[in-house]
Amino acid sequence: KGSKPLPAPSSPTAAPPAGAGTDQVHSFTPRQAQDFVQALQPRPWPADRATTLEQMAASPLRPDRSAQVIWLSDGLDHGAADVFAKGLATFGPLTLVSDGPGAISPKVLRPPVLDGGAITARVERTDPRPDETLHLRAFTDDGRLIAREEVLFNSGEVSAEVRLDMPAELANRLVRLDLEEGGSAASVILLDERWRRRPVGIATGDGGAELPLLSSIFYLSRALEPFSEIRQGTIGGLLRRELALMILPDPGTLSSPDRAAIKGWMEEGGVAVRFAGPLLAQATSGRAASEDDALLVPVPLRRGDRVIGGAMSWTKPATLAPFDAESPFRGLTVPQDVTVSRQVLAQPSLDLERKTWARLSDGTPLVTAERQGKGWLVLFHTTANTQWSNLALSGLLVEMLQRLVALSQGVVETGQGPPLEPIQTLDAFGALGDAPPDTASIPQETF
Repeated sequence: KGSKPLPAPSSPTAAPPAGAGTDQVHSFTPRQAQDFVQALQPRPWPADRATTLEQMAASPLRPDRSAQVIWLSDGLDHGAADVFAKGLATFGPLTLVSDGPGAISPKVLRPPVLDGGAITARVERTDPRPDETLHLRAFTDDGRLIAREEVLFNSGEVSAEVRLDMPAELANRLVRLDLEEGGSAASVILLDERWRRRPVGIATGDGGAELPLLSSIFYLSRALEPFSEIRQGTIGGLLRRELALMILPDPGTLSSPDRAAIKGWMEEGGVAVRFAGPLLAQATSGRAASEDDALLVPVPLRRGDRVIGGAMSWTKPATLAPFDAESPFRGLTVPQDVTVSRQVLAQPSLDLERKTWARLSDGTPLVTAERQGKGWLVLFHTTANTQWSNLALSGLLVEMLQRLVALSQGVVETGQGPPLEPIQTLDAFGALGDAPPDTASIPQETF
């Protein structure tokens, strides 16, 4: 009372990593305590209430119930709130001050989802009583506001959805969605590669002469539409624009200029995906081993193709084996009804095992790949249509292509390299700023 100094914590129960282990308790005057409390800011540090009790016990303030204790609580249990409350009560009468769960983040913006050519976000609120209009904003990497959409709540509703339709080139530049009336980190979503529709090119011909087996393009387009922007054209035409992945549905041999253009593009990080078929099988027949490079394939191939099952065979079409732990397709479920009746075979070699990403149940490679500079060259040893396999009819092809599109952004390289240094952090009020000096680095193996 009056101006008598009062023992009080000099920081919250959550101490920054750099200040761990320091003395957090000293004397305040009532005015100093008021100024200290008003200057408090939410921090993303775990609470250590047990250490706070120990420091209070070691301070001049003794547990004799002679003090008045006011606990400014965040409303969260943190595993032992009742124990902490009992410990505080030993120092004197305890008053708990908390805004309650409803006041922590009344407006919540959930992570958006890609919905065809648009981004759909869901907004939630804690008070369903009044009619309410909020506004969702979208910002690009240079800070420009490019969209502002109304989010309408009718009385009694606790959630609403809003859809942003914009060209793929513009949507791929989005880095932030927020609620204009939010004012907290819960009302902000920072966007990364997961929400970007990567452009995928499907080669349809050269010099106006379209490739045969155009039905492959139908299956590939349907598989890619949910998560990619699809472009069709000649190899040269596709490479004139930004491209993450290029698919070559059985082109057979490639001209020297096209091979050189694709190789240069892969060196810079592009992913080229080839599918086998009659033209590739024909191209392997009668060629010399030194001509493998003209085919642009990741592994040497045997001549012709292999038929699995059929009227003249004792065997049945082969099923797929589970994906290895080292494969980019690891974790995908292999349907038992997916079969392959024909394929081009890889020549045995010392590095064939390392280059195999998927195989049939008999152990023969179904998908092989080779690193090309910063990019990849990938070969499906069967067709992209139903001529040699029913893979095109399954959802597995969709998932495999999605992994390959993600591969063009370097997803398989995570978990290696030095720790990631913080650049910016999002505070509790939704403001993005420079990272504080005591922010810890994140090990890459975390991802």
